[in-house]
Amino acid sequence: MGLSNKSLPPPGNKMDKDITRNIVFLLMYLRRFLLETAIAFLVTTGLLYWFSPEILTLLQAYLDQKLAFFGVMEPILALLKLASVGALLLLAPWILWRIAQALEVVFGISRRFAMIFVFTGLMLFYAGAAFCLLVTLPFGIDFLLGYQSAQIRPVISIGKFINFVGFFLLGFGLIF
Repeated sequence: MGLSNKSLPPPGNKMDKDITRNIVFLLMYLRRFLLETAIAFLVTTGLLYWFSPEILTLLQAYLDQKLAFFGVMEPILALLKLASVGALLLLAPWILWRIAQALEVVFGISRRFAMIFVFTGLMLFYAGAAFCLLVTLPFGIDFLLGYQSAQIRPVISIGKFINFVGFFLLGFGLIF
């Protein structure tokens, strides 16, 4: 039993044109969004790089860690990673707002729903990052470093420390 031509909509109907128009708009919006996000990320990372040593000092003191480095480029790269994580944390509201704008135009959601989406998303993202920083990281680091003994003393690499802290902060923010 095959489909007859009578059961299919005629080619080029209004619904096909609307879907095509929405897909093209979404792709154009996505291209612009990615370009703007990349530029904003690079600029914010560059600005935060100058404050990275102070941020690292505060993070070290808060988590009570003494750090070392094992490669020539490791301190510079660690500060750059720290600035990148900070840029993502700072740009989260703008990125979420742009996503809400795309949803509003492409899928026709209301402006009110978009605002609720952004507000709720930001509250959850920052609550997750704060929970990680205030609760999970201090206890987690103490637990993991509790396996040291008289024969085994930890020497924590600055690069590995920044990776650990950065991934945990961003991960908890996204999970929340």
